Amino acid sequence: MSKANRTEHVVGGTRPVSGASRHFYTLLRPYVARVMLMVGMLILLALVNMTIPASIGILFNEIFPKGDMSPLWILLPCLLIVYLVRNTLFLGTKYTAMQIGEQVCFRLRRRLFSRIETQDLKYFREHNPGSLSSRVMDDTFSVQTFVQEDLPKLLQAACLFVALIVVLYAINWRLALVTTIVLPVHLLVFQLFKRPIKQTSRVSQGHLASLHGNLVEKFLGMEVVQGFGAERREHEAFVDAIDESRSSQLATKRLLVKQKIAADLLIGVSTVALLGFGGYEVMKRTASAMRPGTFIAFFGYVSMLYPTVALLMGTLGKLVRAGASVDRIQEVLDSGTAKSSFAEPFRGVLRGRIGFFWVGVNGGQGPPVLTDVNLEIPAGSFCVITGPSGSGKTTLVRLVPRLLEPSRGRILLDDTDLSTVDVQWLRTAIGSAFQECFLFNSSILENLRYAKPEASTQQIETATRITEIHERIRQMPDGYDTVLGEGGWNPSYGERQRLGLARAMVMDPRILIIDEATVALDVASEERIVEGVRHFMQDRTTLMVTQRTRLLPLADMLIVLDQGRVVYQGKPADMPPEWQLKWGIQEMAAGTPRRSERRA
Repeated sequence: MSKANRTEHVVGGTRPVSGASRHFYTLLRPYVARVMLMVGMLILLALVNMTIPASIGILFNEIFPKGDMSPLWILLPCLLIVYLVRNTLFLGTKYTAMQIGEQVCFRLRRRLFSRIETQDLKYFREHNPGSLSSRVMDDTFSVQTFVQEDLPKLLQAACLFVALIVVLYAINWRLALVTTIVLPVHLLVFQLFKRPIKQTSRVSQGHLASLHGNLVEKFLGMEVVQGFGAERREHEAFVDAIDESRSSQLATKRLLVKQKIAADLLIGVSTVALLGFGGYEVMKRTASAMRPGTFIAFFGYVSMLYPTVALLMGTLGKLVRAGASVDRIQEVLDSGTAKSSFAEPFRGVLRGRIGFFWVGVNGGQGPPVLTDVNLEIPAGSFCVITGPSGSGKTTLVRLVPRLLEPSRGRILLDDTDLSTVDVQWLRTAIGSAFQECFLFNSSILENLRYAKPEASTQQIETATRITEIHERIRQMPDGYDTVLGEGGWNPSYGERQRLGLARAMVMDPRILIIDEATVALDVASEERIVEGVRHFMQDRTTLMVTQRTRLLPLADMLIVLDQGRVVYQGKPADMPPEWQLKWGIQEMAAGTPRRSERRA
């Protein structure tokens, strides 16, 4: 991906999304009892913290002037109890926040994964896997960190701030007014920095997600990268990407530092005003003069107030950053249209008749992938679908297990509208083998049993014998327990296709989809395997996508697509001779019998 494309992708994600506070409330609502418990402990903690400056004021006003040590022996143990209670409350709030954070993160990740995995394949073509992974892991971790680390600080600062304001105005309202007159300016500073911090945070997180996506893409496509000698170019692109990420991270941190400096300068102005006016209050020769111990206690409270204000502004800034993560998470939860899932599965016995009625599939910004498809595939037929590359063959068969959803029209399974069929039940009745076979980094047996964990050894061996991979597996040191992928067996492209087809057959499905799943095999092997599959699926429906013209005569029904439209449907032998010649079906045109008929 070019640098320009990456930038466009990230900047596209900077649109402000309102409602972060509402989303935070929604996240915390299931744990409102624990949050209220934490708030209660924080209020007690604020009150306990208030006792320390008051104790110092008592020392200077009552104990030191009189020189009586006996009250001191009462005060000192009380202070030790205060510190013990303070740390107990701190431990309780910290433990509660950790529990809430872990639960919120767990629940968010579960919801995100559940939402993403129910999207159709179009969604995954439009979204980079690395970006989705970043939202599931990185953004949820940012929310978890805020809940565990910063939310208690924010609540504690808010409780302590209110308590300090009340006490300061109770002690001396004139001096308190001088001290707190700059607080509205603090709020103004926060508002000035809020929007830039949120925007730069979204840009930073977008760059990070894009970087993850590019890494995954390049690692998966390393064969292409090395095949074209593009290592240096990709290295430079990676350096540019991490430099963009670094710049956006620094921009966010610079804003946070500037916000902190502005808050600290305001605190400095307030401290100077406090010392000047407070000194006047103590030294004036009137009955209302402030006692030195009271001023020391007041100064102690102010010394607590200003860091509290700074902490409040800082954690509010982090709330804005976490809000950007919540917005990105919510975008995933709100994006796309998840497949509907109904409690009732397909009613009756599935025969496997499939009907398409005026079905169309949009192609995004390009022309439609499928247009006005009308056809009926009889139950129990071996249906071959062919046509030029890009004619919509794969899209057509992926509509049946609802891996894609049609833009318009209806698809009937027997006499039931496919959109009303439970997706999970549907996919347990349909086996699918695609051209690109993905195998998990686990044993051969686990891969073959992936669609049907309870499959017997006999079912597995039947499938692998038909796909002619059984003997190759037996040659492995651990047989079916041999691990595939890293540290194990790395099968060839053709062997992967054999395994993928066997995995689909292990399901013993009522409908089998074979989408170019034998293109890597030699001619003789492919014909043997296809005929084996045809026999295995006897009286059940098979949809086979292929451009191999020698396989077309095996079809009970032939469908030819061109530019997203059905140009022929029917028996292969009924196709007009000029069409047979057009599509290169010389074997049919010459009246050559099928391979199975020759064997008979």
